[in-house]
Amino acid sequence: FADLTNDEFRATKTNKGFNPSAARVPTGFRYENVNIDALPVTLDWRTKGAVTPIKDQGQCGCCWAFSAVAAMEGIVKLSTGKLISLSEQELVDCDDHGEDQGCEGGLMDDAFKFIIKNGGLTTDPATHTQQQTTNARVYPTAQQPSRATRMYRPTTRAP
Repeated sequence: FADLTNDEFRATKTNKGFNPSAARVPTGFRYENVNIDALPVTLDWRTKGAVTPIKDQGQCGCCWAFSAVAAMEGIVKLSTGKLISLSEQELVDCDDHGEDQGCEGGLMDDAFKFIIKNGGLTTDPATHTQQQTTNARVYPTAQQPSRATRMYRPTTRAP
């Protein structure tokens, strides 16, 4: 860390910008309970081919985007049979409502809301183009192989 300025250190090591709301505002989202008693106690998704290779978020505080995208990639694999690498960068660049603030931190739930609202995520970062008027990127919806329509919260497993 000796080669970093104080500002660089704060920006990359302390997640200084993320300050989640103390009280969550009701959003109107319905979580549908799913009984998980019939599920196995353990499951390794790697053996099912439902996990993409390791990705590197670098110094960006966007673990919220990486975890949400990893979950979506698994869902796409289970529902379509195809393992497709989706774009974390789309969430980092475009999902700036609620608690999600790019490299300054965010929440998976808000990322899922963004994915639902926008009809999915794109795959190929090479197709992203800079808009001339803003720093936001354009993510073509025609290439969005992932779709989410609702969120589920599992009930606790009986001992």
